[in-house]
Amino acid sequence: MDQGLGDVLENKKKEKKPLRDAQKERIYQKVTQLIQSLNCVEQYELYVFIYKDIIRRLNRIDGYKDATALREEYEQRLKEYEAEAKENIYQNALALKENVKYAPDLQWVRKEIERIPDYKDVEEIAKWCDSKQNDMEKKERKLAVIRFIVLIFVIAFVAYGGTYLYSLIK
Repeated sequence: MDQGLGDVLENKKKEKKPLRDAQKERIYQKVTQLIQSLNCVEQYELYVFIYKDIIRRLNRIDGYKDATALREEYEQRLKEYEAEAKENIYQNALALKENVKYAPDLQWVRKEIERIPDYKDVEEIAKWCDSKQNDMEKKERKLAVIRFIVLIFVIAFVAYGGTYLYSLIK
């Protein structure tokens, strides 16, 4: 059977050499460090990334010490954390939405809902943000026109008043 270089390389990728105990121990120690680092993490995305990294590493050493039980525990914790964190982010977005007064406030609402795509009604909130943005831009354009008209009247009044005063002085 004649195999090309690509086939040989593909087969080598599939054939993973079993890890030695020393390698498994290093991975296990790294997992322990990651678990300890979770105490310092506050950002949702980083927390999820670390959880997934822990689970991935524990999958590599499945059967070593308590790796299987730890993996199952952290898979469950990840599900619970994601559900709780997404709800917190969603509630924060709703609170921000209620307090929108200016166009830049909408950016904060958008940033929050972008963190949790496909969660509850975030698509509706995004549409609301777009609509509100359009309304605010229209209002700002109207105010700019009014300011311009007032400015023209002030300039005309000052110019007329100046010429009138000049004619009185002469």
